[in-house]
Amino acid sequence: MTDRRQGWAVWTITAVAVALIGTGLVFSGGPMQGRAERRDAVRMHDLNAAQTQAICRAFEAGAATADLAPTAACPETLRLTDPFTDRPYRIEMVDADNLRFCAVFERPDHATAYPNLTDGAEPGESCLIHRLPQDLDRGTRG
Repeated sequence: MTDRRQGWAVWTITAVAVALIGTGLVFSGGPMQGRAERRDAVRMHDLNAAQTQAICRAFEAGAATADLAPTAACPETLRLTDPFTDRPYRIEMVDADNLRFCAVFERPDHATAYPNLTDGAEPGESCLIHRLPQDLDRGTRG
């Protein structure tokens, strides 16, 4: 009789443990969601690095530019393509003072993780729009 009770208790504890693990995976999203979040974090890091290089290049040239190639004053070598999809990031001038930095993100709810992103031109694409500093020494440098 005690063997039956112990068997029943073991199965009950096992069922509760499996249910708790399943619930945890549902709420956390599991390992696939974690990988997607890490890949999106790399994409966001790349866009932020491009913004930093754009600011440096703007101060160097005295005007905004979408050319983010490294120079002596701004030596950062950027990754301009998504390392997971080989899709190029979209970096473009919006106007004389603003640049747009776009990438395709995997997570549809990335707006909560990165609230400064706006919707891009294609599905899944999101963009940072960066207004360059107004105190650039425009036109006095070459």
